[in-house]
Amino acid sequence: MEPPVANQPQEFSGALGSYAVTSQAEPTTVQAEDTIKFKVKVKVLGAGSIGQIKRPNLQRLPQFARQFAIKNGADRDPPDEKAREFAYELRPRNTAVKQIPAVPFVYFNPRIRPATQGYQWAYAPAIPILAKPRTAVAPAEVQTTFPIKDLPESVYQYTTGPNVLLRQEPFPWPGSILLSILALGPPALCAVWLALWQRAYPDAARVARQRRSRAARQALASLQTLGKSEPEGQAQQAKEIVVAYLQERLDFHVLEPTPEEVAAHVRQAGSAPEIVAEAGRFFAACDAARFADLRQPLPESSTAAAADLVRHLEDQPWPICAA
Repeated sequence: MEPPVANQPQEFSGALGSYAVTSQAEPTTVQAEDTIKFKVKVKVLGAGSIGQIKRPNLQRLPQFARQFAIKNGADRDPPDEKAREFAYELRPRNTAVKQIPAVPFVYFNPRIRPATQGYQWAYAPAIPILAKPRTAVAPAEVQTTFPIKDLPESVYQYTTGPNVLLRQEPFPWPGSILLSILALGPPALCAVWLALWQRAYPDAARVARQRRSRAARQALASLQTLGKSEPEGQAQQAKEIVVAYLQERLDFHVLEPTPEEVAAHVRQAGSAPEIVAEAGRFFAACDAARFADLRQPLPESSTAAAADLVRHLEDQPWPICAA
């Protein structure tokens, strides 16, 4: 039968039947941190299966984990006995450890009624031990794999106090040659990289200038054509022409920019403050005409203002990287 979930202890081993638990330890008198061979035997009483017996996890028992360093050993089924034996190596952490605690084993006995009362606890009794302080090792007791002859007594001594970290020699500074390399090396590498880049791309500056000049010519030609078209919707068209110019000229990637975004990008590119203000005013006027839904042409001077903005931006001393 399946053990009930109600009242099931957290330490339940999964075993069904009836069991008894014993333990033994050897030796019981050791120095702190020495190894004790510890064995736990779980024996089947009547009904029950050896296969259901699982190793008790001593690391999960607070008293064991706090007092001992634990290492699992081998499992063994003793002959002529319906039982399973688990080996451990225990090392008491200090001299305060006085015993090996009792080991609990929780199983379910299906013969007990009601079933919720069938969970039973079996304990391997605690074993008293004596953990002695570790003895100091004298120099004469030190064992080595090679012969040591006529070593002075100072070899076996150690120093304490502030002299342990005391430096007897000043810090050796690097020589003048190394300092010169460290100081001049990075600028020299940058100069070499620039020369190599210019050699690999000799036409980069000329291509950038041609690109900027082409963008300006296309924008001015489009604005000139716009001035001859029907006046309705000229604000939005003028804005789109200037945005296309900025995308080609200054790598501006916003399709529907606000006046603030345009001004910020032009300012970041290094334009003069009056040009930044001019760009912001132009885009603000375009947005006012568009969102007010006036369907009116730009003022007579505003189409020319778009062309003036393009010319003023083109006249700025842009760096090559802005293209």
